[in-house]
Amino acid sequence: MATITQQITEAYDRIARRGDLVRLADLRDELGETVNRHELDDVLRLMNRSGAAQLSPMSTQGDLTDHDRWSAVRVGSLQMHLISIR
Repeated sequence: MATITQQITEAYDRIARRGDLVRLADLRDELGETVNRHELDDVLRLMNRSGAAQLSPMSTQGDLTDHDRWSAVRVGSLQMHLISIR
């Protein structure tokens, strides 16, 4: 069975090219229910800290959907809505 990091990377690769910004809502949709939300959020934070991925907030908060808000990952005091993997 693939690690959560591998599952994230594989899901990202299915929906984007390396370096593209992807909505975490889309990534969660691609992963489906295969990963526990809390474990997924922890691994996304770890990937962000290690430099394996970059999490970013949406620059125009008015463009956020309810699904974007639900899918966000809190890092410090910020809600992150986007991911990029190189």
